[in-house]
Order: sequence, then C-alpha cells, then structure tokens
Amino acid sequence: MNEEKDKREKRRRAIKNVLVRFCLPLVSGVVIWLVVQSRYQLNCPISVLLNIEGTLLLAFAFSVPVGTGPNRIKWWLYESMDYGDTPSFSYPNFYLGIFALLIGLISGAVQ
Repeated sequence: MNEEKDKREKRRRAIKNVLVRFCLPLVSGVVIWLVVQSRYQLNCPISVLLNIEGTLLLAFAFSVPVGTGPNRIKWWLYESMDYGDTPSFSYPNFYLGIFALLIGLISGAVQ
C-alpha cells in the first residue's frame, strides 16, 4: 500500500515539475508575444517568439527552494542561509533555452 502511495506521489511531483518548468514558460511566452505582436507589426515574429521562449526557459532553468507555509519568500530570504539550501538547475530547460535563442537569432538574421 505504501509503495503505491509513494509511486502516486512521485508521479504527481513529476507532473507538477513538468508543468511548472515547461508549460508555464511556454504559455507566458506566447502571451507576451501576442501582446507585442498586436502592438507592433514585427518583421520576423517567429524569431521574436523563439527569443522570448529561450529567455524564459533559461530563467526557469534555475529554481529556488522555498520553505512551507505562507511566508515562503521571507523564509528563503532570511532563513534559508542557515540551512544551506542551494538553487536547483534544470539541464533540459537550459539547453532548450539556448537552442531556442540560437534558432531565433539565426531566423532573425536570415530575414
């Protein structure tokens, strides 16, 4: 019974991790791109989209551990130093961000 509960918990954490690390930058990047595209007529909109996505993926590659409860940011700013917590790093986000930036720069230069 405990094993199955642990598997469900592990699966739930993995899904949450994927949603936060990949879907949140994707959705927010598309929203930013749509706002910019509606305000300004871009010559190469795909290049701008890829550059926004690459920047957001790089930003989401680092995640800071936070405590529990309502004062998470306060905990991280003042108390995390006592516990020695370090930020975690996501290699897929980092390399996908670099790749998106590279393709965005190349597509912008070609046009």
